[in-house]
Amino acid sequence: PPKPKYTLAIKDFVPLAKHVTDASDAANIKIPHSFSVALERVIWVRKSFADRLADAGRRLSQASDARHSFFVTVLEKVRDTLKPLFSADVFNVSNLKDAVNNIDIHKDKKCLSSIFEVLDVYEPSAKFEAAPDMVHPLPTPLDYTVETEEDSEFEALFAITALMDDLSRLRTEIRELWTKYEAGKMDIAAVAVATNTAIELARSFEDDISHFVEKQGGSSIFHVKYFYAVSEALGVPAEAKQRPDDDYNFAADDVADTLFTNTLINIIAHVRANPLGEIPCYNGFYGWYDEASAGQAGSGRQRYARMKPALLEMLSDLPLLSNHSGAVEDQLMYGMMTTLKTAAREKKATPDVPIWFSFAAQIYLDLLDVVEVGKGWTDLQHVMHKA
Repeated sequence: PPKPKYTLAIKDFVPLAKHVTDASDAANIKIPHSFSVALERVIWVRKSFADRLADAGRRLSQASDARHSFFVTVLEKVRDTLKPLFSADVFNVSNLKDAVNNIDIHKDKKCLSSIFEVLDVYEPSAKFEAAPDMVHPLPTPLDYTVETEEDSEFEALFAITALMDDLSRLRTEIRELWTKYEAGKMDIAAVAVATNTAIELARSFEDDISHFVEKQGGSSIFHVKYFYAVSEALGVPAEAKQRPDDDYNFAADDVADTLFTNTLINIIAHVRANPLGEIPCYNGFYGWYDEASAGQAGSGRQRYARMKPALLEMLSDLPLLSNHSGAVEDQLMYGMMTTLKTAAREKKATPDVPIWFSFAAQIYLDLLDVVEVGKGWTDLQHVMHKA
């Protein structure tokens, strides 16, 4: 028989917590420290994120702000109610004396560090690490669902910021792997598999927030709006183009690069010009990729001009490769065909490009800067000959 289903309202969290602490055997109840850490992190991050939005001039509606404040207040009351039952002292991320900030890998873009630092994950002290694990009882066969906030505005902004932070970390890790490969310290097969797995992970991250993004007009529209909002908050408004035919204000190129907007803009243009069923052929209108320019510094305009033809050349090849009999479909090919099929089906003015596909395309561009062109193909041939 189907299990009974119950929906737990957010307002019921506090009475439930009080029920636990008032139980006759409450003295024998110990809540795992992992739960207390997770609860404290959620409270701190959500409160800090709301403050950061306000500091950046992003004002939520009164109803949105009220719903968010209510949710955080409920979580704080739950924490305070359950505190006597925590298996170790409550971990307070606001007090960093007993914690270690363990992330720095994504802060190479200093102008954007303030956006993501509110999401920094702090590791608990040694006291938490030494706390014994709890033995969890078998679950009661009931099907519970938790009431979700209907406020899509705050949730969408929070979700995409967390997603961008995760993708920035993945991007840094992947680049380091390929740098080691170029130096002869890693095998191409291992690095290639790791890269494909990282992009699959990015897909799963985006799947988790897709319902928020859809409420904001779809991935492409919300992605671009987010880029404009972030660049505005950082004092380099992307809409203030230097020339009428620019894709955006190239003074914000660092922001666009970090948020994967450069690849997004060009994938949208490519899909519009080359719908499903057509065989694209890049004609060099924006020039051709120059291998000698790999890794060179320059202005935002110069970097964008180097990136654009490299990306368009690659995008034109993907549909042809995917139509080849027996082709092995990697994440770039899958992303291209998924985007083309979705665009053909939905017929939106702005085709929906998954954020993870923009991320994957940026990974490709990063590799052009760290790996000699042709090296991978040569090494793969050697691997095949050995097999």
